[in-house]
Amino acid sequence: MRLALSITVAGLFLAGPANAATGPFFSLGNTDFVVAISFVLFIGAVIYFKAPQFAGKLIDRRIDLIRRQIGEARSLRDDAQELLASAEQEQKDAEVTAKRLVDGARENAEAMISQASEAIELATERRLRAAEDQIASSEAAAIAEIRNRAVAIAVSAAADVIAANLSVGDRRAAIDNAIEVIDANLN
Repeated sequence: MRLALSITVAGLFLAGPANAATGPFFSLGNTDFVVAISFVLFIGAVIYFKAPQFAGKLIDRRIDLIRRQIGEARSLRDDAQELLASAEQEQKDAEVTAKRLVDGARENAEAMISQASEAIELATERRLRAAEDQIASSEAAAIAEIRNRAVAIAVSAAADVIAANLSVGDRRAAIDNAIEVIDANLN
């Protein structure tokens, strides 16, 4: 093994430009011959040291590594596709849920609007009735007050007329008569 290496190195030094000369082909003075011998020795050293097998093993290892990486990449791609499908399904489910929530909120809002409208109508009706009752009560109170004033004015006018036209004895008789009428009406 060292011998082949030594010969290869010696061939390289002998094949330098200083040894290039013209002459017979099988002479160390001929550059072409020295290059040919060096090439044959190099090929021999490569074969002796099993470089093709070593290179093959390196290539096989690299191929195995690439195959493993491809397998891992396929596995990762499959996992990614599963995750994508899962995410798409979750998105669809979320969209359906969101649509349901929006529809439910819309229905609730419509129901609340309807209830509010009914409540407003009821409150308006109650206030209208209360205002009508208050107006009727005020009207009745005004009529009663007008009657009371009219009665008071009539009584005062009657008293003035009676006082002017009746004597003292007639007044007492009228008062006694009025007391009897009141007493009869109260019992």
